[in-house]
Amino acid sequence: MAISLSLKPVDYVLECDRELPAEEQTIFKLKPLSMKTSAELGDIVREDNGISLNRGEQIVFILNKCLVGWSNFKDDKGKEIKFDGDLSRLLTEWGLELFNKINEISTLGVTAKN
Repeated sequence: MAISLSLKPVDYVLECDRELPAEEQTIFKLKPLSMKTSAELGDIVREDNGISLNRGEQIVFILNKCLVGWSNFKDDKGKEIKFDGDLSRLLTEWGLELFNKINEISTLGVTAKN
């Protein structure tokens, strides 16, 4: 039987924050990669369009579509940063970890727990 992919965002705490008290952890809101978004990416990557994306550009594309929020994300002065989708605020290792989690939650039968 086919089971619909839930597009409800899930909360995710980076591995580097998991040892911190809950009130100090940054929560990232991730939604699974939908078939529609996957198809959009496929259309861009197709070589007959004259456009191809390298792996880094694919990761950025997916993060732009699937990172839909964060909370308790602070600047260097301790002020909370409202979600604006600006990926330049993320360390590369965090972006890769979030990308991997998006792939995990986009697969049926995988739980969305940390």
